[in-house]
Amino acid sequence: MNNTSILQSEKSCRVLLVEDEPGDIELIRYAFRITDGQTFHLEIVTSLKEAIEQLSQQEDEFDVVLLDLMLPDSQGIETLRTLRRHCADIPVVILTSVLHNKLIQDALQAGAQDYLVKGEEPRALRKAVHYAVLRHAFNQTARLSEAVFNITHTAIAVFDSHLRAKQRNQAFSMLMQSCDASLVTQTLDGVLDVLLGQCCWPDIQIQLEEGGCFEKEVTVHAPDEALTFLMRMHRLDRPDGHLSNYIMMLDDITEKKKAEQRLAYQASHDALTGLPNRSLFNDRLQQSIVESRRYGQSFALLFIDLDGFKAVNDTWGHAVGDRVLQVCAERMLNEVRESDTVARLSGDEFAVLIKNSAVPAHINLVAKKLLDSLAAPIRIDKIDLAISASIGISSFPLDATSPDDMLSQADSAMYEAKREGRNCVRWNQSSA
Repeated sequence: MNNTSILQSEKSCRVLLVEDEPGDIELIRYAFRITDGQTFHLEIVTSLKEAIEQLSQQEDEFDVVLLDLMLPDSQGIETLRTLRRHCADIPVVILTSVLHNKLIQDALQAGAQDYLVKGEEPRALRKAVHYAVLRHAFNQTARLSEAVFNITHTAIAVFDSHLRAKQRNQAFSMLMQSCDASLVTQTLDGVLDVLLGQCCWPDIQIQLEEGGCFEKEVTVHAPDEALTFLMRMHRLDRPDGHLSNYIMMLDDITEKKKAEQRLAYQASHDALTGLPNRSLFNDRLQQSIVESRRYGQSFALLFIDLDGFKAVNDTWGHAVGDRVLQVCAERMLNEVRESDTVARLSGDEFAVLIKNSAVPAHINLVAKKLLDSLAAPIRIDKIDLAISASIGISSFPLDATSPDDMLSQADSAMYEAKREGRNCVRWNQSSA
């Protein structure tokens, strides 16, 4: 037997009634004919088997099942359990003539949204069905939110208006334990003090009150490495505008930051020697000019070109030539201070910034050390190689006051050193 009673409505509640008593069917049909803001689409089957078939074919077509536990092909709580095995994701309201506390408890434990006794007045029946659908939707949303909360790699914690931790997911607990096991139960301001290394809650609180959110990158020192997280905080208010909770979320962006750093390094450094490239050198040269003007200081630029490098490349090949460039880069780094800059401009051309000094005696000493270091024999794959260098020098502000002019003056001085026999140092004429 299969009867359908359709009450048209754009927002009708679709009900599958599983009932075999004709009198009860008519009473229920009558209850759903009456509308008070909610209309219903009622479909009726008279056995558990028919109900399972309907749901297997069109479960998405129903919002709720209204189920009698006493059917021709199934009796008692097993009726509900069997139905739930075939349709786990639809609310079920029990409608039966048996009022027994143990049966009610078993039905609710087996997944029923509600338990009604036959003979309820129509309005109560409609309300029970309506609220069962709403509760089921709410529970589904809550279960989904809880699942996402617990399985996400984002560390999430909820704090109340008194800054006490109310809820945190596993990712947050693990992160806090990697910093300090005591932080698992810390207050919000205590967690922030550890993450940011300072007493910063008052300032963050002001930003949350004004804009509702706060964002900052933080570094967490785990046992094996330093991790970078994007920390986001949100203030949640109740409908009346009063504070309800604070939410903290931490996303691990360590690999992203490493990738950004690698790209930045590759864009600013020479791939062969690891030295700053021309672009980074120009930035540092410009910065040195700005600082020197501000503090009334001087500095020098050394332009270095290797002597005899082309012969090495032509005779022994580029692999040996590349190794020679690497050895020369290492030697130059060893002869200057950490505050100075050694860069590879192109090919076998290098430049050195000697900061905070343009005293000829000091610069000549550095240049002499560089010449001696680069002229020392180089042994690669049992091959003994001999090269040297020609160095040209310009100083700020005596010779030039712009990056391009300083490079041009030092380059010209370097070519003068080449013309005068190589393996020597020449200053720009203004400094000579």
